[in-house]
Amino acid sequence: MDRLKADGLPLDVVVIDSNWDKVDMDFQWKTSFLDGRTAEDWIRGLHAGGAKTMLSTKGPMIKAEAENYAEALSKGLFATDGHGRR
Repeated sequence: MDRLKADGLPLDVVVIDSNWDKVDMDFQWKTSFLDGRTAEDWIRGLHAGGAKTMLSTKGPMIKAEAENYAEALSKGLFATDGHGRR
């Protein structure tokens, strides 16, 4: 973001287009990407700089074997068909 602004390029939206659906299927941020920050802090920084964020996803994003699957299930974070079926 800083580099784009320094080069005089406008930045309104950052699209996060991941490969979670093809590789990890755990929908967890990689610490190497965040460079010591939390995802919330990273996105907050983008917003503070005037950029909106959009997460591009498709398909099932968390496999049942993923470490965070049970937590997501218990919090009702999965989309359903309107009748409670995932």
